[in-house]
Amino acid sequence: MTSSRLTFIKNVYVKKLYKKKHGQVVNKPYDLYRCECGNYKVASRPSVKSRHSNSVFSCGCLRKENIRKLNGKGLNRNPGNTSKVGRKASNKGKVAVYVDGKKRFVTREEALQITWGV
Repeated sequence: MTSSRLTFIKNVYVKKLYKKKHGQVVNKPYDLYRCECGNYKVASRPSVKSRHSNSVFSCGCLRKENIRKLNGKGLNRNPGNTSKVGRKASNKGKVAVYVDGKKRFVTREEALQITWGV
């Protein structure tokens, strides 16, 4: 498990979540943390202290670094539409002409020959 990159700065506020049956109020403290990269993050104390997978370990820079590593190894399963890969479009710079009910992509000169018989 990754260690936390966050350093405690100060207590920011306490959020009252709910009351228990006997009137006891459950509070959740939020603190200001400074990440190793220099950014600041406000997070709940329990989410920083726990070591579960949904805990807060950094300001978000750790996630970005891990994604960069995965992209470098080719392991990212959802790269998105970041680059155009594959073959070039064969109809680029051509016009669509319908011949016998079928759509064909031809150059302008060929379209003039088909249309006007030039």
